[in-house]
Amino acid sequence: MTAIERFRTEFRRWVQSHNRAKGFATDAEELLRTLEARVGKTYLTRIGSAYLNGWLQTESGPDRGYFVREADRPGPRGGQFTVTHQGQRQVAPCWELFVQLADYAWLRTVAERHGQEVRLEDRLMDLTVRAGSRLVLYVEHKTTRQLAERLLTQVRQYGEKGFNLDDPDRGNDALRKAKYLARTGAHPIYPAPREDTRFPAERRGGVESAL
Repeated sequence: MTAIERFRTEFRRWVQSHNRAKGFATDAEELLRTLEARVGKTYLTRIGSAYLNGWLQTESGPDRGYFVREADRPGPRGGQFTVTHQGQRQVAPCWELFVQLADYAWLRTVAERHGQEVRLEDRLMDLTVRAGSRLVLYVEHKTTRQLAERLLTQVRQYGEKGFNLDDPDRGNDALRKAKYLARTGAHPIYPAPREDTRFPAERRGGVESAL
């Protein structure tokens, strides 16, 4: 089985599991065509490769068959849902997640050669790369380049002017992200803003890492 075939198999299972859990009748093939057209086969092939390598797995618990998790994550859960109800029984893929999973697979392929560890949702951070206890890279996924660059700028500003961990952060994404780093004393080495132009304008995936 090729990597893209493995991804397609898992995606069909996710939609079928979501249908059972929610009582829906979403057409898995139609949703898969939409996903492939918007995200692109390259990204989805990376996710399939992560399954073939044993890095990712689908949760097996009741009504959890559309959640994906790292295979070596402690406990039976901790995954993220792959499809979501948009209202009026309309279902869509979780767009940012598929970029996140693809980046996880790509980064892990590179990082493991250097003895580094890549984690998903590491202490609330989308993606991290660590060399021992040292945070090398922090990746945060956003739907547009503008949002990613704005977040990066704002987090840097918080680092320059300072803040308290008990400062109110409701609705303040940049402050929350700054707190993630401050709580662990983390100072990632590499900022890497980028935009994935394979999305149409409203679905572009921006990736940024914050100092």
